[in-house]
Amino acid sequence: VSTQSTGGLRKYPIRRKINSNMYSDFDGSLLRELEHNDSTVTVLSTFNNGVLEMLYKNQYSAAPATGENGFIVNIGKLVDDLIDNKVPSVRHRVAEVYFDRYSITFFLGPQFDADISKSMTG
Repeated sequence: VSTQSTGGLRKYPIRRKINSNMYSDFDGSLLRELEHNDSTVTVLSTFNNGVLEMLYKNQYSAAPATGENGFIVNIGKLVDDLIDNKVPSVRHRVAEVYFDRYSITFFLGPQFDADISKSMTG
């Protein structure tokens, strides 16, 4: 079975130079990862580093703490579309920090030959 899935431990070292395009179009905040919606299911642990922010009611705020053994699951835009927007994918971003940051991510995608042309209701 061939899928579009990948995962692993990621290290984000301290950024030595700030690019002018790393500021949020939403509110001007300096970001490590710009605002986006994941395309597939994402499971991640942030190790409580406090930099993952989620958009809710037109405001970005820190993602719920995951604890030392907890994970955040985001369904992604593909699943959102397939289930007729019953559970929305979450727009999110990563704030800039001045320390090395780690996260564990797993992106789960469909099989390459999966028919994703229709939602659950057609």
